[in-house]
Amino acid sequence: MVKIRLARTRTKKHYFYHLIVADSRAPNDGRFIEQVGFFNPHARGKEERVRIKTDRIDHWVNQGAQMSKRVAFLVTQNKLSSEEQAQRREKMLAKKSARRNTKKNPLGEETQKTDATSADETANEKSDSSTSADETANEKSDSSASADETANEKSDSSASADETANEKSDSTASADETANEKSDSTASADETANEKSDSTASADETANEKSDSSASADETANEKSTAADSQDPKAKK
Repeated sequence: MVKIRLARTRTKKHYFYHLIVADSRAPNDGRFIEQVGFFNPHARGKEERVRIKTDRIDHWVNQGAQMSKRVAFLVTQNKLSSEEQAQRREKMLAKKSARRNTKKNPLGEETQKTDATSADETANEKSDSSTSADETANEKSDSSASADETANEKSDSSASADETANEKSDSTASADETANEKSDSTASADETANEKSDSTASADETANEKSDSSASADETANEKSTAADSQDPKAKK
């Protein structure tokens, strides 16, 4: 089986690693198939820390080669930007220094824990105070909302009172209209009665005229009879 792994070389107090493609059965300092990069863990300043031929590694991986855990970590780290690599390196150094400090001073971890718990308690107190302030603000907003509701209810009651007054005025107006209609109807009845009385009066006048004409006719007849009577004695003579 072909593996991609690190081959260590060293000088005095300085380690240096080559990334090699080799048979898994070959020793660390034995033969290798190809060198695909290097790793310098002691790089300082502008020194190059990692150099990897990613195209050749992809080629060997496609051929079935397997990467060791350390090589896989270096390949993934090499794909990151320089800033991200520096941040990861700082985190790793901080973790290492913390481990060293805990080994040298085991009580320091307890003090750190107590400091962390006190900091958490302080943060919780601040959060509680902020929540109480939020509750006070919510209560104020609720009171203002209730005041607004009371004002709205008062305005609604005044509007209902105005509507009631308008309804009463409408009812009085309708009653006035009904009374006016009744008075109009009585006036029309009076006019009808007057018309009837006028018609009866005209009929009486017509009857009187007829009686006067008959009386004049009777007078004319009487005059004619008297005239005839006056002529009869002459005839007799």
